[in-house]
Amino acid sequence: MTQHLLPDMDLAFTAHLRNCFLIREPGRILASYAKVRPQFTLEELGFPQQFELFKRECDRLGVPPPVLDASTTLSDPEGVLRALCDALAIPFEDNMLSWPAGPRASDGVWAPYWYTRVLASHGFDSPSGQEALSKGLGRPGLNAKELDADAKELNAKGSDAQRPDAADALKTLTAGQCAMAARADAFYQELRPFALTPVT
Repeated sequence: MTQHLLPDMDLAFTAHLRNCFLIREPGRILASYAKVRPQFTLEELGFPQQFELFKRECDRLGVPPPVLDASTTLSDPEGVLRALCDALAIPFEDNMLSWPAGPRASDGVWAPYWYTRVLASHGFDSPSGQEALSKGLGRPGLNAKELDADAKELNAKGSDAQRPDAADALKTLTAGQCAMAARADAFYQELRPFALTPVT
């Protein structure tokens, strides 16, 4: 959670770790975050810090560290986790693909605010509405009519894309948040080419 990396923090400890990076399409992150806390900056979400830490790791290792794209991970969790295990030289285990629903001791004080869907889950859920949220990036000044048109297009696609959270998330982004998502997308696009390809 790179938003916790403050400017004066000594990152020497990261050299003793095997670091990997989880990235997610910024529009989905902003829409999710804004439901709990509507006013925020990119630094509070950790986008610039993640990019700087990624560059630091590339320089330290001489090669990019493993990167997981959330949508690819959700589409093929076993394949991506196998690729991650290969990259980290650790064994893959089938129990990585499921877990018991409910709270865990490691959840911490933020669980009631951020982990509602995680607490109800027992495995990976497929992504939905990714392309519709991406359409909003780089379009500052979006109005409700344009957002509604994007949401209708998403719902017309059917199946998983009809999940209400995808269309609702798109509608909740304000013009300012869309502009912020466009800036965050630049960081996302820098790391995305390094995302692991699922192992079959």
